[in-house]
Amino acid sequence: MEVALSRAAPSEWRPIALPYPPRSLPVSAQFHLAWSGKFYLQVETATSQPERTTIQTPATVTIRGPNFRTTRAVVAMNLDAQTGDTDLYAVPEPFVLPHRGNL
Repeated sequence: MEVALSRAAPSEWRPIALPYPPRSLPVSAQFHLAWSGKFYLQVETATSQPERTTIQTPATVTIRGPNFRTTRAVVAMNLDAQTGDTDLYAVPEPFVLPHRGNL
């Protein structure tokens, strides 16, 4: 997950690296939410088909904190950037998360 830095210093930005799991196998990680705002889920993968602009991602993403929980089905992600042999895909709509889990 990555956050657009409109108020935070680059030192406060930290992506979370998770493997893309096989079907029905969950993965999870913890992160500190320093600021509220819009967060985009992004997947980095090796380029396999240079002309591909969308990938199918049958997944459910749940983000929870002390005072909130948001769940979203992610069925597809769009190509966001390409660098050499790496593609970055992102969800079309951001997750809007509250500061420290406060609503």
